[in-house]
Amino acid sequence: MKVLLLGATGMAGTAIRKELSKREIETIGVARSGSDFCCDLEDENQITDILSAERYDAFINAAAQIDVNRCEARPLESWRVNAKLVSILTNFSHELNIPLLQISTDHFYTYGDDYPHKETEPVFCVNEYARHKYAAEAFALTSKGSLVLRTSILGERKNGRPSLIDWAISSLLRGEQIELFYDAWTSSIDVDTFAEIALTLLFDTQFRGLLNVGSHHVYSKENLIRKLADMLHIDHAYCLSGSIKRFSNRPNCLGLDVSKVEKILSRQMPDLDQVCASLARNMKISNTRSL
Repeated sequence: MKVLLLGATGMAGTAIRKELSKREIETIGVARSGSDFCCDLEDENQITDILSAERYDAFINAAAQIDVNRCEARPLESWRVNAKLVSILTNFSHELNIPLLQISTDHFYTYGDDYPHKETEPVFCVNEYARHKYAAEAFALTSKGSLVLRTSILGERKNGRPSLIDWAISSLLRGEQIELFYDAWTSSIDVDTFAEIALTLLFDTQFRGLLNVGSHHVYSKENLIRKLADMLHIDHAYCLSGSIKRFSNRPNCLGLDVSKVEKILSRQMPDLDQVCASLARNMKISNTRSL
């Protein structure tokens, strides 16, 4: 089996490639640099040439422009990477009759606080990133061979801007007083667990359609950072508790109802403790500040 993995050098792509290797699946990576194929993900001709070069058994798209501010400033770039690319992949997937895994987002909800949103509930796109990722879902779901996963993943970013976890833990290690949002709700999952679940759904259950993949419970980002800091024995008592609501283009009620995927897999998604434990095991921390 041979899989084409777009976004192969990012956080999700790196974890997915590791899981594909465990399954002894040949993986051809695509990224802007440092991969088997290096190309401009905005260039339709380059993407088409790569998709046409070899015969693949599945496409996995972990590529995205996730910088919300950059998406606002450069909407055409965001459209090309976050949406147009997926339309091209979907057309090839449909014509070749091979599955497509599209990794989506949870940036669709502005209501409900810690309420877990089902796949069928209304979405509200308050920024370009969300609009383009939602368009990508629509493109992908025109093909019966697509699996679209709404999710939020946590881990250490391999390149580009630091992730939430990178920023928070490095700030705490430097003794900086940071603001933690008590009203930014999420059901984020660690990237390694996400990668294992994604491939189980794609290859083992062969489920197709839209699914939420996240933690079993909805929690605040403040609770996430404080829980992880506790597990890493890093002092966080001096940090501030604040509200995210002053940022008008940031949805804050991002909890996902994972009951459907739990039923499909016959297992419970990890809770906050388990998510943090996985992150703590994989983080390379030195010079930690004692509690």
